[in-house]
Amino acid sequence: MKSSMKRKTIGQLIRIGPWLLFGSVLASGGAVGASGGLPIEVVKAERREVVSEQIFDALVEAVHESTVSAETSGRVMEINFDIGNACSFGDVFI
Repeated sequence: MKSSMKRKTIGQLIRIGPWLLFGSVLASGGAVGASGGLPIEVVKAERREVVSEQIFDALVEAVHESTVSAETSGRVMEINFDIGNACSFGDVFI
């Protein structure tokens, strides 16, 4: 199936989906979950803290490569990060 045809079919399903659900509720007597319909559990909404960050493993590779060199001579005395360490904006690597 062509991509544009798939998008058209998905778009049609999205538009008619709510109407199909509404029709099934009406066909069941208007009370889904009652008298042998679909089992629905009703719970009271409550406030709670939601995690706003997630941690993922990833591999970062350069698209373009450069050589960085100092205008003066010197030696790297310390490397502050290792493979797998987390870093934040502004952290000094070496």
